[in-house]
Amino acid sequence: MLGINLGCDLYNTKDKDNHIFILNDTSTPFITSDNPLINIHSSLKTLEKGVAPEYLDLYFPLSPRYAYMINNSSEYNGLSSTIDEKVVQKLNHFMLKKSAKTIYGDSKEILNSVIKADVMFFRNRL
Repeated sequence: MLGINLGCDLYNTKDKDNHIFILNDTSTPFITSDNPLINIHSSLKTLEKGVAPEYLDLYFPLSPRYAYMINNSSEYNGLSSTIDEKVVQKLNHFMLKKSAKTIYGDSKEILNSVIKADVMFFRNRL
């Protein structure tokens, strides 16, 4: 039932939403988590706790090199043609923050670097 509803909604909004296929040719692979489909829309930064988001920029890493996005905004449209290390690291940071408990990557090194970058980010904010 969820699949049918999701498919119907994707079809109904196909002319409004931006569908982006991302090829990651950087040396930093995408990670994923136990919550692999996440909303990264910029409006979430100002959203009060417990309030449902009005807009979605859905990010879904498919593999270390490929990801898919369905977006209300055009903020990430450029990723369909090019992506750099900084953006991959930002997407990996979002994935880490939205994970429930577990993150997955193609190597122990990438997982450690994402966690280390997050710890450094937190320390710099204090």
